[in-house]
Amino acid sequence: MTPDGGSNWYNYSGSLPNVPINCIVYQNGTNEGLYVGTDLGVYYTDGSMADWIPYQAGLPNVVVTELEISYNDNKLWAATFGRGLWQSEVNSTAVSVANNNSTAEADINIYPNPNNGQFIVQLPSHSSGIVEVYNANGQLCFSEKTFGTESLHIQLDHQVSGMYLVRATCDDRLITKKLLVEN
Repeated sequence: MTPDGGSNWYNYSGSLPNVPINCIVYQNGTNEGLYVGTDLGVYYTDGSMADWIPYQAGLPNVVVTELEISYNDNKLWAATFGRGLWQSEVNSTAVSVANNNSTAEADINIYPNPNNGQFIVQLPSHSSGIVEVYNANGQLCFSEKTFGTESLHIQLDHQVSGMYLVRATCDDRLITKKLLVEN
């Protein structure tokens, strides 16, 4: 990837599998939302995410040779090799880091970060809601309801090292922050 017309180049592949990338499509109106069609299916990322995630919402894990977005019905169309044409809703519910500048961002702290899988999520005082932790593939790794809890001790030492997202819904506010686990 180059942000300056080729003067500087950056590796943007992250944890994508080492297979051919056959096509790429940009999702208009998003925070740099990108879909890539690979020999193992579709992957997605945007400007607020730490890495690519498999995008398997009704799509097969086969060679994807072409991707198109239909903005009329918010569908992602994937042409596959030998499995025909598939469609899926465009990504609107993927877990990502919210890009808002509200004071809610200051109301949640995660420490230590990075950590070894054991950490504390400090919440706004007397808040109620739910705290969830997702891995880079978008899979839920931890979930707990909070009722007036000010800090939550979480142990993810059974998880692999990597980037995780901590999502807290506190009194109708959604706050998402990145977390690095180094086991």
